[in-house]
Amino acid sequence: MQWEADAAAKAGVTLSLLRFAIAFFTSVLVGALYPHVPSVKGKHIYNLVTGFALLYYVFGSSTLLLLVPAVLTYIIMLGVRESCATLVWLLVFGIMVACHVLNQSGDTWRLGEVDFTGAMMVATLKLISTAVCYQDGLASPEELKPYQRAHRLERLPSPLEGLSYLFAGGNLLAGPHFELSDYLAFVERRGAWDPSAPRPPPSGAWVGIVRMAKAVACLGIYLWLGQLLPPAVVQGAWYASASIPLRAVTMWAAVVIYRFKYYFAWSVSEAALIFSGFCYNGLDSAGRARWDRFANTRIRRVEFSTNPAELPAHWNTCTGNWLRQYVYERLTPKGKKPSFKTLLSTQLVAGVWHGLFPGYALFFASSAFLFESGKVIYRYERSLPPRYAWLARWPPWLAVKWAFTALVLNYMAISFLLLDFWPSIRAWADVNLLGHILVLSILLVAKAMPPRRPRLPAPAAPDAGAKSEPSSAGLIDGADSRGAAAAGAVAGVATVPTENGAAKHTGADAKQDTCPAPASDGGKKTL
Repeated sequence: MQWEADAAAKAGVTLSLLRFAIAFFTSVLVGALYPHVPSVKGKHIYNLVTGFALLYYVFGSSTLLLLVPAVLTYIIMLGVRESCATLVWLLVFGIMVACHVLNQSGDTWRLGEVDFTGAMMVATLKLISTAVCYQDGLASPEELKPYQRAHRLERLPSPLEGLSYLFAGGNLLAGPHFELSDYLAFVERRGAWDPSAPRPPPSGAWVGIVRMAKAVACLGIYLWLGQLLPPAVVQGAWYASASIPLRAVTMWAAVVIYRFKYYFAWSVSEAALIFSGFCYNGLDSAGRARWDRFANTRIRRVEFSTNPAELPAHWNTCTGNWLRQYVYERLTPKGKKPSFKTLLSTQLVAGVWHGLFPGYALFFASSAFLFESGKVIYRYERSLPPRYAWLARWPPWLAVKWAFTALVLNYMAISFLLLDFWPSIRAWADVNLLGHILVLSILLVAKAMPPRRPRLPAPAAPDAGAKSEPSSAGLIDGADSRGAAAAGAVAGVATVPTENGAAKHTGADAKQDTCPAPASDGGKKTL
């Protein structure tokens, strides 16, 4: 339409990006109207129709291509349940990779355009998790891990349920991923959403408004500072003439500023789920309602983290949870601990899922060593004699750890933004490969002088089911990253949650967290 073309020209964006933004904000209204839809069937139809319409408005007839893997997944689950997980993994992931190749999605995004590849990425997570959980339904509960028991599917969802889950009111625009079992419990008002419970779910209107205010604030920060320090600054003449310390700080700042696009996008997505009621996560220890079931990021804990191994629990947690549950945990033999090879394999899957540009591989391979170095630091702290326990919490030491985490993480992240091989290598070389040298030095020291057995008690985990030591499989940028990039763009740190941040699942009802949030947050995400 002409008004769209005029508006896009005035805003200085492409038509596809303008339509994405309109659909993205409309999804919040769709979420707000959801509670007023009567009957379970009506809610499924509403989510399917509105979700498909929003996607069709943005992507046109390409939206129909999303039905191809969906239909094939359903046929496989219907015909060969005992092996549907592997078959769907290979088929759907392969289709997504083909979309990356055919659409050259990285180049598309660099031109400011939006294509359906991002929606296909989120759909891939949903379809694979559905097939895996359906095959898990054949196993006895005792054979499964707690998370698997909580989300196993004992019956095949109906076509309406499956498509409603897939399109879910525009959820494919930017995610986040959530489990089919949770979605069905929400629509059918079971578990945490049971209106007959002693404490029925309260209205989330005010919390949703706060999330939208947070989104606007993040967008404002990005628009204000993003013009001053875009990622391309590391390829400019001024940067080349700067000192190495100034280059390192500039690189750090440019990536941090770019991440606010993601904070904006995920805050909008979260607001839509809050208004619908889906984000309700029960009560905290003080009896306050939690609205963090699908909290995808916690800004303070990302930007001020003092250990890279803890980052996965606070950035793109829903995709990270998927990677942990459907890659990291599934590759770990029963009764054994995950290995570094498991971490690297998970990173590889994450990298290919994002796309086939060299910058993705460079980041994911490098970040595996970064997260491992964080675990090493943690072990050294645990090995301190009790009389020196205060050193692990000594403010100057915490400041050093923060500087290490922030500088190295964002140093590695620049490759994710530049995408191409040689520009990424040059950007790293411009700061003398500082990040890689620091990380490898820590790992080499640990190899030569391994940390002693733990002497200090493990710090209190944010979840009662947490392990004592962080274990992470991480990555950068969001799994719902294409959509977040459209509403925002391309940069950040997407991760597989640490064991300390893993969700606690003790039963099959949907009251359990899908995307964990530390209890200390009380469900409130803050800047």
